[in-house]
Amino acid sequence: PPGGREAVLPFAIRHPLMMAVKEAVQNIVKHAGASHVHVALQSSENSLQLAIRDNGKGIVRPEGSPGTRDGLANMEGRLAEIGGTCRIDRQAGGGTLVTFSVPWTAHS
Repeated sequence: PPGGREAVLPFAIRHPLMMAVKEAVQNIVKHAGASHVHVALQSSENSLQLAIRDNGKGIVRPEGSPGTRDGLANMEGRLAEIGGTCRIDRQAGGGTLVTFSVPWTAHS
C-alpha cells in the first residue's frame, strides 16, 4: 500500500468489501455461464480498487440504473456504507466487469 500503510484493511472496510465480492462471485456462478473469472486488485494513494471480470453472457442493465435485483443492490449498498462505489458494466464481446472502489478509511 502507498505511504507505508499496513497491508491489512480495517475490518470496517474489509468486511463489506468481502461480502460484496462474495455476492459478485455468486452471481457469476449462478447467472453468467462463465468459464473464466479474472480478479485484479490495485492500490492508489487514497483508495483500493478490486475488479472482477468474467467471460459469461453479460449483464443486461442500463448504465447508471439502480440495482433491480437484491444482489446488485446489496453490493452497491455495502460499498456506499463505507464511502465506496460499485460499478457494473457489460463488456463488449460478452462478460461483465464489476469494479469496487473503497477509500483506505471507512466513512461510517
